[in-house]
Amino acid sequence: MARSRNEVLKVLEDWGNSVTNTVLNNEEPILEIPSRTLSNTIWDPKRKMLILGPEKLRRRFLDLKESKRFMQTMLMLKLIVQAIREGVYPTIRDLYYNGKHTMEFKADIVNKVIRENTWDEQSESNAVIEDIEVATGILREEMGGAFG
Repeated sequence: MARSRNEVLKVLEDWGNSVTNTVLNNEEPILEIPSRTLSNTIWDPKRKMLILGPEKLRRRFLDLKESKRFMQTMLMLKLIVQAIREGVYPTIRDLYYNGKHTMEFKADIVNKVIRENTWDEQSESNAVIEDIEVATGILREEMGGAFG
């Protein structure tokens, strides 16, 4: 049974608020996302379908190797929540372009300007949407209608 947009919005906002509250408590935010690997796939005989098992990826904000994906996840969550609040139904391509931009910062050590894209290819933003889907238990179709 599909959830209403208000129910979906609440789940997504609650997930985002939990990250915010962790930061406000001076703790490192960590996203736990079910692993979408073959080894973490289990057959559910009652539902007669494959489901994800208990393995989770821990995406840590303060881990340099994971911080970009953490940021991408929070950016995409913001875009999806904003679309639901505004009553719009973006495509996955719309979400990709709405979140695509370049950040610039100066590295003090070498005094050089560094540019980093939020994502370089749509496959990156698509994977982030899938992360949000499995982390929250909300189908993409429930999140945004058209970007399923």
